[in-house]
Amino acid sequence: MENNNQEYNTVTLMLDDNTECECAIIRIFPAGDNDYIALLPLEGEAADNDEVYLYRYKVEGDNEPILENIESDEEYELVSEAFEKIKEGQKADFYKEMAVTDTMTGVYNRSAFEEWEYETSDYEGYSIATFDLNNLKWCNDNLGHAAGDAYIQA
Repeated sequence: MENNNQEYNTVTLMLDDNTECECAIIRIFPAGDNDYIALLPLEGEAADNDEVYLYRYKVEGDNEPILENIESDEEYELVSEAFEKIKEGQKADFYKEMAVTDTMTGVYNRSAFEEWEYETSDYEGYSIATFDLNNLKWCNDNLGHAAGDAYIQA
């Protein structure tokens, strides 16, 4: 297994048919009594079909990672269910973050403020700042929303 440092961690697998496949490491996670690794192929038919490879994951004494095939249907079912729960949890976190932040600026929005206000009983030591951009409506109406977005980001 070879580790290539790019935008994300990758490994190169030697598949059963002796072809190599570069994969992004999605996550290492526990299931049952073992650890497993989820890999996303970056090339070939598996990548085109958004397949995920799941392997049993071990680290030997010299910190050398070892990937082992999952042999039984029962073990594969256990690992698949654990991975699906992780994916669903990540989606929920992502959607929660989207609900409380402005996607363009990353600044907390009104929903975040209302949530904070509901959960907070002591407002001492807090301040609220609001902003108004002059001529933003005119910019959106006359130059288009892309120009308005650029104006906000400037």
